[in-house]
Amino acid sequence: VHSGKDLQEHSIPELPMGIEKIRLKIAIHAGEVGIDEEGDIHGDAVNLVFRLSQSVKGGCICITEEAYKISKTSEYEAIPLIPFQFKGFPHPVRIYSILTRHKEKKPLMATDDGKPAFKIAPWWRRLISFYMDVLIFMSTIGIVSGILIHPLIKISPPPKLQETKPVVQMGTPAGKLKAYDKKIEIETPVANVEAEPGKIVIEKEKKPIFEFNYFHLTGIEMIIFAIYLSIFWILGKGRTPGDWLTQIRVVQQESGQPPSILQSIIRSLLLVVLILPAGLGMLIPYLISRRLIHDQLTKTMVVREIPLK
Repeated sequence: VHSGKDLQEHSIPELPMGIEKIRLKIAIHAGEVGIDEEGDIHGDAVNLVFRLSQSVKGGCICITEEAYKISKTSEYEAIPLIPFQFKGFPHPVRIYSILTRHKEKKPLMATDDGKPAFKIAPWWRRLISFYMDVLIFMSTIGIVSGILIHPLIKISPPPKLQETKPVVQMGTPAGKLKAYDKKIEIETPVANVEAEPGKIVIEKEKKPIFEFNYFHLTGIEMIIFAIYLSIFWILGKGRTPGDWLTQIRVVQQESGQPPSILQSIIRSLLLVVLILPAGLGMLIPYLISRRLIHDQLTKTMVVREIPLK
């Protein structure tokens, strides 16, 4: 590792203007190898470090976890990267980037020999994550608006649904359930719950104790929600609180790294403008390409990391 850093620091001469500098890429791995009669080296360790070298960008040093455990020291800083799946190897490999003066933000790139190890997040995880974020956001807005900016934020109530006879009605020791055409009512000894499109209300003794309206956001709330998403995608390395709870994250399509600041901002704006009003209709493009509109336009993906063995 020290030799690699010395090569990066001292082997690049100052070249005349207009001549591109040669940027070395260095890959390091530790493992058992075999040497044949002709002096050639063989083994999985040789194959792995070769495939890793194909994914390392010029000017960068990347080492496997095996090499990192052996050479771990405070004399250099190693940044953990997303695991990579290399051709011919059954399990993902954890890679570390050694900081050099080039300070490359994306030291690894996807190639035919190696790609980021993740799976596309299933639609139900994305849906749960989305509603969890809306719930957290609206709860926070409700508290803040009630204390500081209540006059500035108004949530228009949805139109009342016409009363009809329940389609389904049942009773259990735990409570009673009535299902109408567009509304569900649940009565329990603790509280009553009324759910309809865009709205959930929890009542106790016929008094609302909690009301959640997730499809009637005003303009200012949509802007603040976009800011909420972009801040967490930037600071949380591709994860909002909802993403963290459902174990998914947003990554760049090609490198597997967290989205950039610009990608996070554009992605959040596209989500509230194009996806939020569509509700469950946002699943249509997912069923076709497994990526939503804002994923495709910002070249990002929502994934689950493959567990390391």
